[in-house]
Order: sequence, then structure tokens, then C-alpha cells
Amino acid sequence: DVKYAVLQFGFGGSSGNVKVEGEATAIKNSYLNIGVLGKYPFIIKNVKLFPLLGFDTDIALNVKFNDHEYDKKDDFNRFWLDVGLGADIPITGGLFLRPQALFGFSPSGAPKIYTYDAGSNSEIKFNIAAGLGWKF
Repeated sequence: DVKYAVLQFGFGGSSGNVKVEGEATAIKNSYLNIGVLGKYPFIIKNVKLFPLLGFDTDIALNVKFNDHEYDKKDDFNRFWLDVGLGADIPITGGLFLRPQALFGFSPSGAPKIYTYDAGSNSEIKFNIAAGLGWKF
């Protein structure tokens, strides 16, 4: 466990319907996520809690509109500023559970294709995750 930083790496995806140029469109995408979060841990009983502050980036791997490949997938890359809270909850020995919640804001806004409506050019995310870890 790194004392003051959390490195994150993962794959994600989303699907849903959006309004593109006034028409409802089904969208599916997948992305690679890489980030660095600073943490300041403190202990309550035997649980380590830590506020998180940092950034991450989503790199689009695949984007489809109505099941057709979108050729400008770089339009969907995003940079996020994040704030959140995590915990390390011991299970047994070196094994621990790590729940984590993050709120992110993309200063560059939503992909331009989403901004047909002039008021829709900002984007936020809320991410809840849990994982198992082992302390050596």
C-alpha cells in the first residue's frame, strides 16, 4: 500500500441513448482509464480512511453510434479532476477490502458531438468501486 498515492488502471464502458443533432441515438463505448490520486490516510479503530484528490484520463478504445463504428474516437478522450473517499477494511492477515467513491469533473466538457444543445457542454461522473488488496 503506497502511503500517500493511489495509482489506478482499469477498463470501462458505457451505453445509453443521447440526443445527437436533435435525434435520439444509441451510443456504446469502451475506454482505458489511468489516474493518480493523492490520499491522506487516518485510522479509526482498525479501518484506514482516506480522502482522495487527483486526476485521471479516459482513452477511448471503441465508440459506436447505433451499432456503427464512430471513426473520431479521440473526440471521446477525457481528462477528469477527481475528489473522493476510500477505506481499507482489514479482513484477515494482509487481506483487505477497499471501497472507494469518486466524484469527477471534466474541465474540457462533454464530447463536441453531444453539445447540440448549447447548455450541455459540461460533464461530471460519479464512480463507486470496491476491490480486494493484499499488504505485504
